Amino acid sequence: MGLRRPGELAWISMEFSRRWRSWTRLLRAVAATGASMLIKVDGERTDGVNPKIFTVVISGIGDEAGPIRLDGTDLGRAVQRAVGAFDTRQ
Repeated sequence: MGLRRPGELAWISMEFSRRWRSWTRLLRAVAATGASMLIKVDGERTDGVNPKIFTVVISGIGDEAGPIRLDGTDLGRAVQRAVGAFDTRQ
């Protein structure tokens, strides 16, 4: 899935920034627990029907079982699942 025209990425980022307050609130809540959260976009995993290009890793407080790592095709859903799994460890 490539960009269709110049400037499209900037337009997408403006749309994202409209929702940024919710993301910032979530990231601050994760940080308040003493944990770290990494969100990765892997452009090399774009092949296939459901390419899992997003990776979410949460580690830190309460991760004696190891860090939580989830790969997914939908960033919001991957973050939701990772945070949910982390929250049950608290």
